[in-house]
Amino acid sequence: MEDWSPVARAEDLPVGRAIVVQHEGEAVAVFNIEGRLFACSEHCPHAGGPLHLGLLRGTTVVCPWHGWNFDLDPATAPPRDGALRYLVRLQDGQILLRTKVAPSSE
Repeated sequence: MEDWSPVARAEDLPVGRAIVVQHEGEAVAVFNIEGRLFACSEHCPHAGGPLHLGLLRGTTVVCPWHGWNFDLDPATAPPRDGALRYLVRLQDGQILLRTKVAPSSE
């Protein structure tokens, strides 16, 4: 059985915005990109920059501190950039997160 946890209401995250939520004791940035939801670690693995404040370029967020890029789309190759990704879904007006997807060690 999959464990999904509600972290916010859908109305709290308008299109083109990001919020920070707590999930499994971690700060997680959740993005609404053209109506699609994505989530990753809030803190950049390079220097701890706040990713929810980063510039969005398609499904890539650019860290506002040093310009590191993180592709948020789970359809791409497994991440090798050190940021954790989370599975996200919308159900009954709630944003739900599931167990984190660890970066690849390859």
